Amino acid sequence: MCPTYRATRDERNTTRARANTLRELLIHPLQKDIFNQEEILTALDTCVSCKACKSECPSNVDMARFKRNTCNIIMTMPIFHCARV
Repeated sequence: MCPTYRATRDERNTTRARANTLRELLIHPLQKDIFNQEEILTALDTCVSCKACKSECPSNVDMARFKRNTCNIIMTMPIFHCARV
């Protein structure tokens, strides 16, 4: 179980909620710059990259990997907007 969810008991911090948020925003982005959407940054901000999600999720969602890849994309952008991820 996600340690962030265990600490907060906030449904938005479950792997399922994060994965659904990210999937929805990647398929139907709210703005042109997909990886700089506030909702994606918020979902990744609470991930501690522990990889507990990968073992517990039947779909093998690896939020830590997604977070790492997203941060790499964001850091190569001309204007670095994502200091907190």
